Amino acid sequence: MKTAKSEDVWIPLNQIEIHRTVADSYKLLADDVFLLQDIEQFTRAAVDLLLDMHPIFAIRQRTGVFSISGFRTLNICTLVLPPDSPVPVRLLRGLTESQILDRCLADLFLTPLVFGVRGARTIDALRVHVADHASKWTNLAKCPLNKLATALGLSPTALYYDDKKSKSGQKS
Repeated sequence: MKTAKSEDVWIPLNQIEIHRTVADSYKLLADDVFLLQDIEQFTRAAVDLLLDMHPIFAIRQRTGVFSISGFRTLNICTLVLPPDSPVPVRLLRGLTESQILDRCLADLFLTPLVFGVRGARTIDALRVHVADHASKWTNLAKCPLNKLATALGLSPTALYYDDKKSKSGQKS
């Protein structure tokens, strides 16, 4: 497979559109992307770090700039930042339509299958291990478990379930 050429640029959010290949599928993300239900808990520092770690990839066509991956990052940016905020974008050149489609669909469907969060133990472990460091990104890092459960859209008992099973010696 031929490697795409890329260029890092800053583009205002309101000038980035979703590529037509996945426009309908992208709409599904609006309801069901984030484990954190209240996205406003993210600070600008968290968004900047997310942009650095999970960039928005796009292509430039005659009619504009179209995102072909990094949809979740783009979605978070549009929910947290003002519409005219410039964000870093990796512009790709030299992709075939097939390569564009592969990137779009992998980002929408393959990524969650590979990197999905699995259960209360994972959530609590993440919370415990990153609490001190993550406090600059969200005030949920050190909050009580019942508040964290509410923010994640879970029953408060959901975050205690695995812990009780592990203490009683049961398998999860």
